[in-house]
Amino acid sequence: MNPGPDEVTLGPADRLEEVARRALEQNPQTIMAMATNPDGREAAVAAAASALGDHVTDGEVRLGAGTWIVEARAPGA
Repeated sequence: MNPGPDEVTLGPADRLEEVARRALEQNPQTIMAMATNPDGREAAVAAAASALGDHVTDGEVRLGAGTWIVEARAPGA
């Protein structure tokens, strides 16, 4: 196991709303909440886009990340 990247690029800053929507849709609990409150969906996307806007660097939305690279081999391989 080795340390992986310490940053993740979510997407281009000029498509901030799309990046925010995609980020929200990766969370199953958020998907359920948005499905039960369709009126709140756009407000949630707008709030996420606003928060992600604080993380724009060089035209990309970038967040810190703690990642690990794990390599495995099948026994006998």
